[in-house]
Amino acid sequence: MTATPFPLFDDQPELPNARAQTAWQQRLRDLASAKERQAVHRIYNNSAGYVQALRDSELIQNDAEFHMTATLVREWKAAMDRVDAEEGVGGS
Repeated sequence: MTATPFPLFDDQPELPNARAQTAWQQRLRDLASAKERQAVHRIYNNSAGYVQALRDSELIQNDAEFHMTATLVREWKAAMDRVDAEEGVGGS
């Protein structure tokens, strides 16, 4: 099996600083590379909390929160489908 490169998330909103942007990108990469269902769920929940913390601290606005959350759900679904296929489990 050949290694799949990590997806690029160039369509993400610009976050207030490089540290926040890098942390968000890393969370998405972690989700894309998770090997087990439990890890996918843990990373998803942690990432959802990260988005909420950015919103609660008013570092992002509603449109950025929506965009980030939509991306997170899309990547969660892709990760679950991939892990399920690797484990031979049907459906997420």
